[in-house]
Amino acid sequence: MAVAFVWRAHSCAHFEVDSQGSAPTKDSAHTLRTAWTMACVENINSSPVVSLEACAPSKSVECYQATSKHFQKTGIVATELEKIWELPHELPNRKHNDSLLVYGTDGTGTFLKVFINRLINRQAQVSLLFILPDGTTYRLPNAPDTLISNIDGRKSFNAAGVKFQLLEAMRRWRILFNGTAVRTRVDGETAEVHLRINLIWSAFSRPFERKREFSRKLLASAMARELWRGRKEWSSMCDPLLNGFDQWGAMTGTYQDSSIQPVEKEIYLRGLRQRRWG
Repeated sequence: MAVAFVWRAHSCAHFEVDSQGSAPTKDSAHTLRTAWTMACVENINSSPVVSLEACAPSKSVECYQATSKHFQKTGIVATELEKIWELPHELPNRKHNDSLLVYGTDGTGTFLKVFINRLINRQAQVSLLFILPDGTTYRLPNAPDTLISNIDGRKSFNAAGVKFQLLEAMRRWRILFNGTAVRTRVDGETAEVHLRINLIWSAFSRPFERKREFSRKLLASAMARELWRGRKEWSSMCDPLLNGFDQWGAMTGTYQDSSIQPVEKEIYLRGLRQRRWG
């Protein structure tokens, strides 16, 4: 069985299968579709995923050199590219956004998710969910509505009492909340309380770059099973609009519900940090 690929710029224009008198089996047909899809994905993603000229020649945050004589290249301190990727990004129009999400758990029922998505014109989508082992939950008063207007800063992650403070790029963030939250107990009782959260997030791994390091083989295999139609759908699947990275880490610090706790309680939560922009 011969397979022919005919290429055009950033697209797969033609695909031919020459079967010698026998129709391909279901498995072989899927294999051919996967191979073709893989070629499309590689072709569409052939251009660089990061265009930060100020960071040339390296355009990847995975640029540590343990044997280098320069301390910045060993990973001890943040590189210039890491600092740029961590800072709030410009929002040219309404289609762009810039978000930071951190969530974690201790494995015994305590869970925390904190999310800020910066939008144009001093708007942001903000979400906070804090769950205790006994089932008590804390949310922002306007939940499930997440849109906040007239946020505190145009170039910072600070809205609705939630605040992310960068301490060291790709290594440490401070997560703060000091404001009103709605507490919901297991029996359905709700009350507005003053909640304080003060945590330090620390990295346990290097950042995983979303556009550069995703599995093209896995994506091609999944796309080959779907009935996608048109170049636009293929392009949107092969080349995600949002850039960013994921990073494994842990949050450690304290929280306090002033209505029932005279002192702060310590928590230690392991989980993921996600950064997206575009």
